[in-house]
Amino acid sequence: MHQVSLNRCRNIWNAFFSAYVPVLVWMATIFLLSSQPSFGRGDLSMTQYLLRKGVHVFEYFILGVLFFRLFRFHFGKEIRLIAALTALSSLLYALSDEWHQLWIVGRQGRATDVLIDSLGIFLALLFSLALLSFRKRRLR
Repeated sequence: MHQVSLNRCRNIWNAFFSAYVPVLVWMATIFLLSSQPSFGRGDLSMTQYLLRKGVHVFEYFILGVLFFRLFRFHFGKEIRLIAALTALSSLLYALSDEWHQLWIVGRQGRATDVLIDSLGIFLALLFSLALLSFRKRRLR
C-alpha cells in the first residue's frame, strides 16, 4: 500500500514537471523579454520590424504548443476543449503581456501586437492538431 502511494506521488511530480514547468518557464521568459526597457530605438527598417514581429509569432507559437500539451494531459481526447482552452489561455497571456508593457520605460502595449501573437497561437493550434492527427494515423 505504501508503495502505491509513493508511485502515485512520483507520477504526479513527473506530470507537474513535464506539463506545468515548461509552460511556467516559457511564460516567465516572455515576461522577462517584455520587461526590457526601450531607449529611443527610433525608426526601424522593414527587416528589423518584421524580425521583431516574427519573434512575437514565435513566442506565442511555443506558448500555444506548451498549453496544448498541458491541457491534453488533463483532458485527454476532448480536443475541442483543449483547443479552446489553449487559445483562451494564450490570448489572455498575450493581453496581460501588452498591459505589462505599458509600465516599462519606452515600451507600449499595442492591440496590433496581440493580433500578431494570435497568429502564433493559431499556428500552434494547427501544428498541434496536425501532429496529433499524424500520431493517430501512425498508430493505426
